[in-house]
Amino acid sequence: MYTIPKIKLLLLIIILYVTNAVILDWYISHHEIFAHELQNSVPNELVIKLLNYKKKFGWLYYILVAFIVFLKLLVLRGIISIGILLNGYKSSISISRTILNLEFIPLAYAYLRVSIIVITKLMTLKEIKEFWPLSLLSIMQKSTIPNYLLYLFSVINVFEIIYFIAWVFIAKKITRNERLWKNFLFVTETYGLGLLIWISLISFISLILSI
Repeated sequence: MYTIPKIKLLLLIIILYVTNAVILDWYISHHEIFAHELQNSVPNELVIKLLNYKKKFGWLYYILVAFIVFLKLLVLRGIISIGILLNGYKSSISISRTILNLEFIPLAYAYLRVSIIVITKLMTLKEIKEFWPLSLLSIMQKSTIPNYLLYLFSVINVFEIIYFIAWVFIAKKITRNERLWKNFLFVTETYGLGLLIWISLISFISLILSI
């Protein structure tokens, strides 16, 4: 049975994330959403300059997306490896390949989100920013939620829960333990802790920008 080399799998994931970003950016540009938002807040001359700047340097955003995806996977690999080392476990699976395989779960969510945005034709940046289907945010009154908590409630979604549960069941090949609570504890101490730190960082940045 053919197995895709890890480097090719990594490149495929990065390309798919970048493609997803391109689709969303195309949608925003095609409907001139960014331009309309700017026209409501800045002079026309500045709007033209900003749009030209975006057209000229927009490709840097895609490089940033690729870098963030790579960094996310690298950090997750490091956190889980440290967890294995500190607990004295001897994993029977490739951690790198497991991380890459499971990444298709959040990737599927990213494509689902953009697909619904395009199909339903959300027409403001605020609507797009706050649209996270199947999440806790989607069933809450957004006007009552501070900006710095929006990301937290968007992360708590069905696909994230599936991703976490998948790690719990796979963790038995890392901990060599069939007890579910033991595997749940390992995933919480590694991936869960890393996710908490990431959410805290994004929330802190959002809080600073909102002041």
